[in-house]
Amino acid sequence: MYDKKVYESVCKNENREIENLYDENGQIQSTYRADYTVKELPERIPRKKQTTVLNLPFEGISTYMRDYQAPEMMPLVKRPKEPERTKLPFEGVSTYTLDFSVKAWEYFRKT
Repeated sequence: MYDKKVYESVCKNENREIENLYDENGQIQSTYRADYTVKELPERIPRKKQTTVLNLPFEGISTYMRDYQAPEMMPLVKRPKEPERTKLPFEGVSTYTLDFSVKAWEYFRKT
């Protein structure tokens, strides 16, 4: 939104008529009509497409496949077998609990 005084000063400096274009609030909408000048566009001339014909034999593969170089692969190394676990009965107590209780028992027995 332009102020009315600014709009009038622009029109006076450029010797134009002052247009009264106000919106609902009483403010001037814009100076578009005062500043717009019609411009002619040059006529567009379409370009002809240039095609090139290569007389090469048809290979049947893409350039990507022809230019692809497979990376050098390291030989596959198998991991050593893990030792088998012994089949002991399940007691439902962790080794931490068992070790802790033994250590605690030995400590209290010494004191």
